[in-house]
Amino acid sequence: MKPHLTRDMLQNQPMSLLHRGRLFNATLWRVGCDGDWVVKDFGTTPWFYRWTLGRWAARHEYRVVNRLQGISEVPQQPFRVDAFAWGYRFVEGDLLHLLSGARCSTPLFERLEALARQLHARGIVHLDLRNARNVLVDAAGTPHIIDFQTALGTRWLPAAVRRLLERIDLSGVYKHWLLRDADHLGPAREAVLYWQLRIRHWWPLRGYRLPGRRRLYEEERLLLKRQRAARAKPHASRRPSAS
Repeated sequence: MKPHLTRDMLQNQPMSLLHRGRLFNATLWRVGCDGDWVVKDFGTTPWFYRWTLGRWAARHEYRVVNRLQGISEVPQQPFRVDAFAWGYRFVEGDLLHLLSGARCSTPLFERLEALARQLHARGIVHLDLRNARNVLVDAAGTPHIIDFQTALGTRWLPAAVRRLLERIDLSGVYKHWLLRDADHLGPAREAVLYWQLRIRHWWPLRGYRLPGRRRLYEEERLLLKRQRAARAKPHASRRPSAS
């Protein structure tokens, strides 16, 4: 059962801070009220953002998650607090960017890939699955996709555009797969990631200068080199030999 919480009522509930939003980002609270819930609050953002894009972001994300109910690995039992905040059932787990080793093996990424395809079947693309902070892994090793602020409905889009956006989502999954379990990514998935990296290679705001992303850059650079070499071989074999 969803809680009936208003902003005034939140002050009287046991709360702990999960994430302090900076500037235009929402603050996340863990709230105890007939169970544990997460409240995502844009009410802490600057007033000019809060009353414009903050209101839109809270409404948009709530509607997207509500549309995805029935998929157990997205935020469950969403509810509105007010125009600036919404909430959902808390799930205990670790963010993907904090995980390594056995918990980041092929079964995890196969589940994440299948989950992304479930979103697509509902007419939703996430568009920020490259961010490992948007994937939560519970104790059973099940991935959960969170933070649907950038999500987009695709049913009204032309089929070609819809397929392109879905491919961007899948390339985000394959990025994490490449970084943590590259030996089991496979040629077909590498091809999707290669397609995305060729485009991203020219994007000036990639953020690769940040120290924490150097390893990712090296892995992606090696993948590009390997894929280009593989694609060059058929062409080389078809060249006529000199007589």
